[in-house]
Amino acid sequence: MLFIQASKGREEKEKGQTKMQNLLLQILMGHFFFVMGQVHQYEFIDTTKSWEEAQKYCRSNYTDLATVPNVKFMKKLQNTINGTAGGEAWIGLYNKPQPTQTWRWSQPEMEMDAVPWATDEPNNKEGPENCGFISDKVLVGDIKCSSKRKFVCYDEKQQGHDKFYFSDIEVKWEDAQNECRNRSINSELVSGNTQLDEIKIYPGINFTESESKYWIGLFQDTWRWSDNSNSSYRNWKTFCENDNPEKKCDETCAAVILEEKTGKWTQTDCSKAQPFFCYKDNTILQKDEKSWDEAFRYCRKKHSDLVSIVSLEDQSWIQEKVKNASTEYVWLGLQYSCSLDLWFWLNDMISEEDLFEEGRPECDTVVAMSKEGKYKMVRKSENKKYNFICSLNYSDTGQGLSFYGLQCAKDDEDAALKYP
Repeated sequence: MLFIQASKGREEKEKGQTKMQNLLLQILMGHFFFVMGQVHQYEFIDTTKSWEEAQKYCRSNYTDLATVPNVKFMKKLQNTINGTAGGEAWIGLYNKPQPTQTWRWSQPEMEMDAVPWATDEPNNKEGPENCGFISDKVLVGDIKCSSKRKFVCYDEKQQGHDKFYFSDIEVKWEDAQNECRNRSINSELVSGNTQLDEIKIYPGINFTESESKYWIGLFQDTWRWSDNSNSSYRNWKTFCENDNPEKKCDETCAAVILEEKTGKWTQTDCSKAQPFFCYKDNTILQKDEKSWDEAFRYCRKKHSDLVSIVSLEDQSWIQEKVKNASTEYVWLGLQYSCSLDLWFWLNDMISEEDLFEEGRPECDTVVAMSKEGKYKMVRKSENKKYNFICSLNYSDTGQGLSFYGLQCAKDDEDAALKYP
């Protein structure tokens, strides 16, 4: 039996405690029924269809053809099929040739800030030049992806100069990307301005020599996802780029090679009939600007609830959605209980760790996810107005999970939470 005792104090504190007590009491009395499931699911459809037919099927029965935001989701997608499956299967990536291509970073979560181009770059000097390199003063230039250069890898889990690996061999851009990814699950071609700035202080590398050119994770292509997501993750077995006349990419669609243990992709005629992957998104981003309580009530009325995150995988997917928000932060279903001195998700999952090192938070403290930065969550006053994410229909997994691994960082206004 759990007893909730109202504490005395400031009027605002009492108001916050009373509201939280009422909410928890309704949970304990069964007024709210919480079940837990994944915010995102893949489904392998072992029926052969063309890419367009597969797209229509997925949109009618799920959300869309599968989008793959990063390597962890690629592994999740692979786990949905029988290990003996062969051939290929469609995903939601297709080629849409157009005059203007989009520059992207190979590391999927990296924001596409202003690239520090060298003078007169990019210039397509030798025809279409779709891959980026660094040379003098760590400025960026463009060159054909089929050219051979040394490369720089970056591993975010390492410390200091160990984060970087400078190759001694010269390879094509696609081979450089594969070499970096094969080093570890956290290794990728150097991506983003922050990593480029770190290279400038790396000892032993002379970037003043004109011949010192290293591949980085910058590329441009005309490939798009069926659901219009902005994910830059690519996992080609053979890189399909329009600056190589030997590889025709026009009017083709992407498929996973099922026999490949690494889940490599290939380009295939879109009219070919083959199996495919769909995905189901159990969340929705609402671009209305509401307080946390208003967002909570809206989600309960229109959908299921404010979204709860129960795994790193869930958090990664939610971060992809947050990038499309119209406000700086987006409300999540995480709130602090003054009475019980704990953080809990609205799906009834309670954190078993102290989320904040600097001490007990104020009553009515709730959490929003930042639109910028990698997996960053911050404490906010519930009266601020932001976009929010509602969960749709969760399926009961029959398991109880808690939210682990959050750490606190202090800034001028808010305390920030993020996975290490």
